[in-house]
Amino acid sequence: MSLKELVEADRRRVFLASGDFADVHAVDGEPVVCVLDGDVRSQRAPEIGVEAGDVRLFAAAEDPGERREAGGRLGGGGGAPGG
Repeated sequence: MSLKELVEADRRRVFLASGDFADVHAVDGEPVVCVLDGDVRSQRAPEIGVEAGDVRLFAAAEDPGERREAGGRLGGGGGAPGG
């Protein structure tokens, strides 16, 4: 087995393993196993009550859902579907 094949086989078993790195989140109303990274960029101005930030979502490319360009917006509920 080549290195590329080994990495591909481990992708879901390790990085996208629910409960280890990934969790199930509602994305546009559909359950998606993904990793959310909120350490990307944030801006804070607590003195005037403003806080903004970006979150990156990592999921398998073959999971269902509409493909979007990088930087696009997703509808999310912040947690598990139905919860």
